[in-house]
Amino acid sequence: MAVQSHIVRRVSLDHLPNELLFQIVSYFGDQKAFPKRYRILNTLSQLSRRFRTFALLVLAEEISVATCDQFTAVVSSLEANGRAGYVRRVRIGHLTEPSPYIDTLPVLWCMRRSGSLRALRSFSCWQGILTNAHLLLLEGSLHLTDLSVVLYEDAMPVDFGRWHQLRTLRVEFCAKTAPFGCAVTFPSYANLTTLAVSDAVGSEWLDAHLRHAHFPSLRVLNLQYATSPPWLVYQFIHRHPTLLEVNVGFDPNLDHWLAFDRLLKLIHGTGTWGPESGTPGSMHDDPIFTMRGIPALDQETYCVSTRFAFSRVPLYPEATQWDKPEGSQRQRYAATGLALSIVDQCFWEDNGTDVVRLHQFLARMPGVFPELAELRLAYGTPYIEGSFQEVMQSCAASLTNWTSLRKFTFSWGMSDDDEGEEPFPDLFRWRPDASDSEEETSDILDEVQPPIHVQREYFDSGESGSLAIWPRTGQPYTARQLETLFHLSVGDVEAMQEAIRAVCDPGIDDDTLMDTPGLPLKAWVARHEPLMLKMMRQLAVSCPTLETIAWHPVRQAIWCSPVRWLWKVHREKESQALRMLSNEFTYQNCPQGDPPALHILVGQELTVAEEHPAMVHRK
Repeated sequence: MAVQSHIVRRVSLDHLPNELLFQIVSYFGDQKAFPKRYRILNTLSQLSRRFRTFALLVLAEEISVATCDQFTAVVSSLEANGRAGYVRRVRIGHLTEPSPYIDTLPVLWCMRRSGSLRALRSFSCWQGILTNAHLLLLEGSLHLTDLSVVLYEDAMPVDFGRWHQLRTLRVEFCAKTAPFGCAVTFPSYANLTTLAVSDAVGSEWLDAHLRHAHFPSLRVLNLQYATSPPWLVYQFIHRHPTLLEVNVGFDPNLDHWLAFDRLLKLIHGTGTWGPESGTPGSMHDDPIFTMRGIPALDQETYCVSTRFAFSRVPLYPEATQWDKPEGSQRQRYAATGLALSIVDQCFWEDNGTDVVRLHQFLARMPGVFPELAELRLAYGTPYIEGSFQEVMQSCAASLTNWTSLRKFTFSWGMSDDDEGEEPFPDLFRWRPDASDSEEETSDILDEVQPPIHVQREYFDSGESGSLAIWPRTGQPYTARQLETLFHLSVGDVEAMQEAIRAVCDPGIDDDTLMDTPGLPLKAWVARHEPLMLKMMRQLAVSCPTLETIAWHPVRQAIWCSPVRWLWKVHREKESQALRMLSNEFTYQNCPQGDPPALHILVGQELTVAEEHPAMVHRK
């Protein structure tokens, strides 16, 4: 009897029909519980044992969790499975919305796992407050290039020099427990290109580094809530000629008002500052705007800022070789980007001083900034009289002289500010022919400021006190809330209802119309969009290089910029002639998402702030 032998052949993926392979690969799109970037890897991990081995290793490369507890659980699990050494990127905390410090890592847990994350390249933790002891977790991470943490400053200064390959360092000092018990050391920082520090506690580490440290490759500097004297910051910038993007904001409690003419010297690489500036016979320029030290007040440019940012390019190769705390005699840089937060200058204007308003800035500065590609101006000075149309027409006339400008973002303070619980209508109108003789407007929707709630107390919960009936900051009013807030007459309410019905639904009943949030705002946008289109078109035609125009019609609140009206310019490819404009109006919790704040930042740091706002603003 013949015995038939059975040969078992191994079947590979190549033997599976295309239809089955297509279903396997397509499955990753149906996994709603997984982030999109992990779905295909999760699918491959279930395909075969061999695929699972490699897929799990790739999945282990990035840990992105909301809390410190979740991070410790994930790392402990990876350690148990022998995959902790494959982790390359760690991100703890939400980066899309500000969150309070409510978490931290266990100190003993960090110490016991020192050296376990050997392949780590990037570590970011904005959810918990860390100390020197917590950073022992990263002791063996010799290839670390990006570090972003919130720190307690204790008696032992942090030594970031242990990570020789560090390129980006972001630190927020949130508390100071004790003075340093030893001297601060200054490693080489040979590879560091970005230094971003937020300091509202008077960090000794930051102050010592501003005075003595050297960063030979530093390209981007971002100092916020700085408590160090301005002259020290200015000297640091001079000592680092490789700096091409500078973003500085001082602690608002210090009242550091910075003079524009000295800021211009800083951008150009000229000017000299020191601790004895402002004294008789001093050769130094005082960066702070005070009556002392200014030789001729009538020659001062009244464009006084509290925060500034600029990007620049060197004018010749030797420009980046200057490394002295004093400025050079010859201009070394030209600005390509500028952002200013300008204080309310009405006091000086009321006393006869010629202050520089928004439209005047555009008229006076094209020769000062011939290569400027991006301009961001947040004015605290309100336009109390006149009209939006007149201001924009004046701006359009001046933009003809800006030959490189591509992005223009602006705002100005409203007289309807946050000092009282009940705002009053502005005299500033949309059009010059609008009547401003009456004390109150006949139609609340004719206000230049949109019907959006503006924060009127530091902690505006919307749930207690006299503000209980109002929405949260940046969210639109209902018609009934506007009726109460502005004490509207019956005729005013009827006019508002008519305007809303014309835009929304003519058959909407009174209760729904009065109590639905956002309907007044929708009518406000529809009413003023034609004039906005006309004015933005004038700006775009006057400046052929202009690509985007962003107006923030409500001044920035404490934690958010409530509203943005963004206009994009579309041009013909060959002639650059204006083809059309498109626009997007956004506000807090709108369907398109929250608008970005009018950050006083430029370049890389502006991109980081708009993509990851939690790294900039805290609750």
